Amino acid sequence: MNTKHELERYRIIIEDIDKFTRCVQGIKNYSNYDPFKVIEKLSNLENLEIECKNKIKMKNELAKHIKESKETESYYEDRLNLKYIKLKNLKDLKMSGLSIQDLKN
Repeated sequence: MNTKHELERYRIIIEDIDKFTRCVQGIKNYSNYDPFKVIEKLSNLENLEIECKNKIKMKNELAKHIKESKETESYYEDRLNLKYIKLKNLKDLKMSGLSIQDLKN
């Protein structure tokens, strides 16, 4: 495959080759980066963007799950506290010599 077809495949029109080569040369001159490594990383940019979106979606789903878990935990803590209060009251009744049947009467 020749260079022209390869560039057209990535929608880089032939008139932009000069700008592209100046950009790559600028990267090389401005920093100590290997321009081929930069190009390689940029070619993976789309995959990284997709991966990033997937991670954000996963994070949001986990945050929702955490919120639901905390709400469930709070609900069961409230129920447990009510049971504790009932048991404590029953114990206090027993200690005073009364029973539930005595209270009903």
